[in-house]
Amino acid sequence: MKKSEQLENLKKAFIENDIPWPWPKSPRFRIEWIDRGRDPQCKPNPTYPNGIDLPAIRDLPACKTDLPYPAPRCGLYYVECLVCGMNALITTAGRPDDPRSVALNCKRGTIQ
Repeated sequence: MKKSEQLENLKKAFIENDIPWPWPKSPRFRIEWIDRGRDPQCKPNPTYPNGIDLPAIRDLPACKTDLPYPAPRCGLYYVECLVCGMNALITTAGRPDDPRSVALNCKRGTIQ
């Protein structure tokens, strides 16, 4: 599939799920969607009917950003801090229990 077709399919999936297209850009974070092209296979976790806020992994300075929620379907978000370079891949399933935000620890150890 050509890149233009992939982009059009992604745009359609976001719009069908009432997610703003394009996702509003953050001055601090780069957020990219990596579509796996699969619909959810399992039921969502009822403990998280409004999504999950992913915390930072250590008790160190961290920045937080919202994610497009819920994701259109199974895939990944690549999230990168444009200040310090910290990055993460965050899995999604296109369900109500998807991550809705993420906090990333600062590589520099201080928030700029």
